[in-house]
Amino acid sequence: MTVPDNSFQLVNSSGISDIYNSIVNGGSVKYEIKGQVTIESTLTMITKDFDVTLG
Repeated sequence: MTVPDNSFQLVNSSGISDIYNSIVNGGSVKYEIKGQVTIESTLTMITKDFDVTLG
């Protein structure tokens, strides 16, 4: 199976499994997301950085 370069791939690890188990069992988790999103149209291109912490 070939995966396109622009797709999101979730890689399983012990850390992800621990977080998933904590969520489904009602535990509290802290999650931090950092990244950049780009929106392009015919006339403009907007790039926005983001840094979000949940929990």
